[in-house]
Amino acid sequence: MNRLGSGRAILRRKRPYTVGADCTLELELWARDDEEAEDTFNEYCEAVQYHHPELVLTLRSIRED
Repeated sequence: MNRLGSGRAILRRKRPYTVGADCTLELELWARDDEEAEDTFNEYCEAVQYHHPELVLTLRSIRED
């Protein structure tokens, strides 16, 4: 009997879910110019994605402080 009272039993088993999330990263990098800062960011992305391949980091902007 299911929880409605008739019919086959309803199995409460796990089902797959896909979750999407956004994250804001503000990272201070020391570089001579914006191209070197971008290269350093790309190296950082590779290191993060090596350990966490499900994360996707996208460069939005570079500004000098």
